[in-house]
Amino acid sequence: MPQDSTGTDEPLRLLLVGQPECFEAPRAAFGDADVEFVTATTAASAREELATTPPTFDCLVVAGAPSDSAIPALVSSLQDDAPRIPSVVTSPDGSEHLAAEAFDAGADGYVPWADLADALPDRVHRAVDAAEKRARTRRRAAQFETLFEDADAYRWVVDTDGRVLSANSAVPDRFSRADGQLWELPALDAAAASEVRSAIRSAVDGRTAHSSIETEDGTLLDLSCHPVAGESTVLVEATDVTRQGQLEEELRRSERLHRITLNNMTDTVLVTDDDGAFTYVCPNVHFIFGYTAEEIHELGTIDELLGEDLFDEAELAEHGVLTNIECTATDKVGEEHTLLVNVKEVSIQGGTRLYSCREITKRKERERALTTLHDTARRLLSAETKPDAAELLTSDIVDGLPVDAAACYLYDPDDNVLRPMAVSPRFAELHGSLPTVPPDADSLVGETFVRGEVVYYDDVREATQLATPATDLRAAAFVPIGDHGVLVVGNEVSGSIDDVTLELADLFAATVEAGLDRIDREQELHQRDETLKQRNDQLVELDRINDIIREIDRSLVQAETREEIERAVCERLTSAGRFAFAWIGEHTATGLEIHAWSGTGQGYLDALPADAESSAEPAYETMRSGEPTIVSNVATNPRRDEWRVEALSRGFQSVISVPLTYEGAMYGTMTVYATEANAVDDPIDSVLVELGETIASAIGSVRRRDALLGGTATELTYDVGGEECLLANLAARTDSDLAIEGGVERLGDRVLVFVTVERGDVEAVAEAATGFVGVDEASPIAIDDDGGTLRLELSEPFIGTALADHGAVLERFAADDEGTTLVVTVPGSTDVRTIDEVVAGWYDRADLRSRQERSNDRPSDERLQTRISDRLTDRQLEAARTAYHSGYFETPRETNGEEIAEMLGVSPTAFYQLNRKAQRKLFALLFDAEGVR
Repeated sequence: MPQDSTGTDEPLRLLLVGQPECFEAPRAAFGDADVEFVTATTAASAREELATTPPTFDCLVVAGAPSDSAIPALVSSLQDDAPRIPSVVTSPDGSEHLAAEAFDAGADGYVPWADLADALPDRVHRAVDAAEKRARTRRRAAQFETLFEDADAYRWVVDTDGRVLSANSAVPDRFSRADGQLWELPALDAAAASEVRSAIRSAVDGRTAHSSIETEDGTLLDLSCHPVAGESTVLVEATDVTRQGQLEEELRRSERLHRITLNNMTDTVLVTDDDGAFTYVCPNVHFIFGYTAEEIHELGTIDELLGEDLFDEAELAEHGVLTNIECTATDKVGEEHTLLVNVKEVSIQGGTRLYSCREITKRKERERALTTLHDTARRLLSAETKPDAAELLTSDIVDGLPVDAAACYLYDPDDNVLRPMAVSPRFAELHGSLPTVPPDADSLVGETFVRGEVVYYDDVREATQLATPATDLRAAAFVPIGDHGVLVVGNEVSGSIDDVTLELADLFAATVEAGLDRIDREQELHQRDETLKQRNDQLVELDRINDIIREIDRSLVQAETREEIERAVCERLTSAGRFAFAWIGEHTATGLEIHAWSGTGQGYLDALPADAESSAEPAYETMRSGEPTIVSNVATNPRRDEWRVEALSRGFQSVISVPLTYEGAMYGTMTVYATEANAVDDPIDSVLVELGETIASAIGSVRRRDALLGGTATELTYDVGGEECLLANLAARTDSDLAIEGGVERLGDRVLVFVTVERGDVEAVAEAATGFVGVDEASPIAIDDDGGTLRLELSEPFIGTALADHGAVLERFAADDEGTTLVVTVPGSTDVRTIDEVVAGWYDRADLRSRQERSNDRPSDERLQTRISDRLTDRQLEAARTAYHSGYFETPRETNGEEIAEMLGVSPTAFYQLNRKAQRKLFALLFDAEGVR
């Protein structure tokens, strides 16, 4: 039998109702077709079969009327019990009247008995098909009704003009209307109404239209307009998607956030099944492993990526999650990474285990670097020198940081250069030897040191200051170590030093900087201790020297002659054991004169070179230069000078020779020898130089005293001039003749002189004198027709006092139109050459015009003058001199006491007291027992 109208291969089930003798013909009509027949001979049995016999019958075939009912009544009764089962009527007694009654009762077909064999199967099938269509129509109607009344959507049925015909119960009041066009709803604005109208017109034209509209209250509607086949109506459907839109937007944002997070986070997420096969791979897997997600899938299992036996299966089953599992994984290019892995049991799209992998390689490197840094800082505490600290830095930084090579430059302040103090072996292999560089911008190291900032190059060959272009270094960082130097770290691969490594390198440099600061402080403290110790030793020695100097000073005061002075000095210097030998001498026209010596090694004097002009012996050096000569270590290059050999043979290790000079006059040299090197360093040398000045002053005093005691004298007459000649400049400026006849006196730090104006205006000369720098005060004290006398107070040294200090006497100093003449008397005990040197050193031009030998016929006068100077104070002597030169003692007096007091800058009463005291002391010299007789 062909397929039935249902499209299935199951047999057709027919219920035959009627007279039993009428059943055979319908059965025969279906022939061999797959048909299952059930018979019922009464209406009751037919209804029972319909109610109890499964499955449901496909069709009822009424073949004649049963004995208890007529055919129309039977058909109507069965339709009430089974309205959806079609029925076909046939009867041996059939007629058109019976057929009409059967159709009126609800039958779906009628087959005349004569056409039964040919028409019954076809009619049954058509009835079954019609029943199926009715069933489908009923189902559609029910579905449409259910759909139409769905509370989740608003639905309207409108005609072709858009007029609302009906609306479901879900439509809210603001969208419902009994009549009128749908787009005229109050809730729709103009734009929304236009959208609705356009969609309905599209549906009227047979096209389903979709649109999204927004009502005036902000509600979002998803609108669909469907044409109804065979009807002049349109089904309009609207869904409130306001919340859905919000949820979709939130979902989109959430998806975007998760996508961005998964793509950019550094942790990698993997999901596997129980066998370890990947079911999900995070898109950012390349951050750690360098593989793409597809390449990770191709690896097969998690063991290929993280290694076997990563965790204990039983422990995971017990806890459900395992955290902070540390492991090492190799990436695509073969580099190892340290990972921190969390494993969790999950159920995600076939995946049962979720792995989150966090790379901690940098953290481990940082931990290792910090551990190394801690050890470095600890070991720096025992580093004694800067080179030790530099070696420690270069070795530790290579061990603690991911760098191939390191070098350390240290600054040398003495030579102002940066020296490579420590270089790792790998640095030397990659770069070669390192030069010493100055601290300037011409080199990478120098620029880093000057700027004090970290400089990094992905490829150091890009630097313009690179001194070695052939270097195999690529990535390189230059890190300043404070004021101490520069740390250089590098790798063979370009761009391989990251920010973390730079930060750690800077931290290493800061740590070593602190260590170098400590070394500097300790060295400074050590040097300070050594300096203090040396100073203490020097102070002890200086104290001993001062004791010697005090003894020498007492000897100088008690000495009556120059020989006593020089002998006492030599003996005191060698008596305390500080110095082994000392001698005083001078070089004269006749050769070397040794005045005095003391100590061991006097044979050295016999070995002194005869040629004093070319010898480097310290005493000869000082005689020629007039400056101190110090040899701290005689043993330095002894074969260079013959005198060193002689000195060393006598145990002399250090020498000092000082000039005996006072006020420009040199009285010889004092040379002292010690048996220890550096025995005459500062401040001992300064003390000995001052001692030389004291000795020279004492010798000068003795010579002046000897000069005053009498004997022969030499009178020297000079023509002098130059910018330093005050008297000549004053005479030229005032067009006058000036002269000084003795009368030079010291007043503390000033010098008092009385100038005779032999021709000229005294007051004009006094006014001009005040314009000179060296003149403190100038005042006329006596005026006559031809000139007068001028009192000058000088703030600078004067030739008269300089001559007196060297034992000579200023006889006359005159300046006129013909020039300036200086007349000096030199006692026989004073070396004329010394006085000549004093005068020549005082003036730019000093020509000796005459030299006359004469007897000193004024010894008693000179002694009287000395005794007067000793008795009177400076102020009393100044008052007496001023009064004398101003004519106070003339008759009649040329000046009175008030005028002299004004000259002296004192009150008249003070002048009278000074004058009376001076007169009394002068009379005492004349009339007392100690006076002159």
